[in-house]
Amino acid sequence: PRLPFFTNMNAAFRDKAQATAKRFLNFVNEGVTPFHAVAASRKLLTAAGFTELKECESWVGKLAKGGKYFFSRNNTTLFAFRVGGAYDPAKTGFKLIGAHTDSPCPRIA
Repeated sequence: PRLPFFTNMNAAFRDKAQATAKRFLNFVNEGVTPFHAVAASRKLLTAAGFTELKECESWVGKLAKGGKYFFSRNNTTLFAFRVGGAYDPAKTGFKLIGAHTDSPCPRIA
């Protein structure tokens, strides 16, 4: 079934847009709590070639130019990043940009 919004698009763009929307909805449905969202994100990042790091372990010698990495905290928070091509651990640091989102998470107190 085609969604009405997609009827006036060219076929290739429409099909790609619908596939992207379906993947997003699958992710939202899988990530019903922060724990589930982190688990789903961990799978996506690993499939995309990211390497998981441990937050409390040294990263010395583990980061490489162009590398893709992530780590999680308490299985409810996930940090993913790419190392730029100009990275030199002896001369440069990191610039980070962050975002925050909440997922519905009913809790019984």
